[in-house]
Amino acid sequence: MLHCSVSQLTELFVPDKLPHLRYMTKQEVGGINASRPIHTHDDICELLLIYRGKGIFRNGVQSYIVNEGDLIFCNPHIPHEMAALPDSQAGVYCFGMTGFCRPGLPENHILPTDASFIFPTGPHFDTLYFLSEELYRGLGSKTDDVNAALPLLFAALLSLTLTIPPHSQKYAHNSIEFSIADRVLQYIDQHYTEEFSLEDIAAELNCSAPYISHVFKDVTGYSPMQYRTRCRIGLAQTFLISSDMTSTQIATMVGYDNTNYFNTVFTKIVGQSPIRYRKKYLENMHGMRTQ
Repeated sequence: MLHCSVSQLTELFVPDKLPHLRYMTKQEVGGINASRPIHTHDDICELLLIYRGKGIFRNGVQSYIVNEGDLIFCNPHIPHEMAALPDSQAGVYCFGMTGFCRPGLPENHILPTDASFIFPTGPHFDTLYFLSEELYRGLGSKTDDVNAALPLLFAALLSLTLTIPPHSQKYAHNSIEFSIADRVLQYIDQHYTEEFSLEDIAAELNCSAPYISHVFKDVTGYSPMQYRTRCRIGLAQTFLISSDMTSTQIATMVGYDNTNYFNTVFTKIVGQSPIRYRKKYLENMHGMRTQ
């Protein structure tokens, strides 16, 4: 765990409670690279820097095009994913942090829940990219003098990100569609490891099954059942990279009673088998084995 300890951050956080960098990854999204479907974090907030290309960032039921140079802030408990656009790839630095205690906000919340969360870095991009590269390289080093400089790099990067103004994002769907899609999403988030049908969701919402399916896909890009599957695989990925559980154990925990079918679905969505994904992800992950 990397502790942040530069004095200029004390004005941004509750005194004596500065953030910790739990892990950092350098990800390639799209093409032949592994994807990280919809997932949440219970006590970790994330900062993502798009250092190359462009993609789609989904945050709950909202989807946005993000480009090289964009920063994305993600609070805990929010279902999210970074996905590729057709025939495109994106390079993403991901920082997982705990210990965020900003005045007036819940613990580990980077921003208020209703705030914009996408920040174009503009003229600051080159500096942020340099700091990210150096931090990622340093976290993989065993050299004492390099490790001694890492808290300063992390503090410099974090203090710069928190001074960049947000992008004014406008959500395209009307409030009725948004409300229905959000209710469907909440149902799925609460039950996605269980067996349920589209009709079960419709009965809960007192709407017709075709209608909620159409609205949800129009808003999110996925049918409700596709979304459930991506949530299951996202949770499976979290178990793979944070535990030593077997594929059979993980399959059962995320809602599959057939390990072979789980492996097939996982490979189709992620682009790699569960075991290969675990091996490759941990090789590229710098920090504690937790997400």
